[in-house]
Amino acid sequence: MSYKAALLQALEERERVRASRFLEEPYRLVCLAVHTFSLEVPVVLNLVYGEDVRRYLAPVGNLSGYLLWAGRNLPPPHHMRLSPAVGGWTLEWKRGWEVVIEAQVRGKRYLLFYPEEDARSWEASVEDGEVRLFRLHEQSLVVGM
Repeated sequence: MSYKAALLQALEERERVRASRFLEEPYRLVCLAVHTFSLEVPVVLNLVYGEDVRRYLAPVGNLSGYLLWAGRNLPPPHHMRLSPAVGGWTLEWKRGWEVVIEAQVRGKRYLLFYPEEDARSWEASVEDGEVRLFRLHEQSLVVGM
């Protein structure tokens, strides 16, 4: 899927949004980022609100609509995790994120939006794989492992 199509799916009809809002609003950010993965299977969405964890199964073709609805009707979670019901990839977002990790580990692809401290501990735990780390406020790319 092209980023143009993913961007349009992350907007309400006829809505105009500053680009920076995609970085500030977790549901929109995840809505846009998840389209870098294959979405031909049902996706499991976990939302964590402190001790309260909610799990949803989004049917094929319904994830963008659900994320837009959630952005209007649910509070921002502390932590979000998306993955297909059949495995293969994971997308995670944590409140206070400042780093994006893109990793390929043992055949599974990860895209993680984490606070720097969490990102470093995750990166250090990877023994066999390729990890790329992007800082939100820097143009440079850090490549590890």
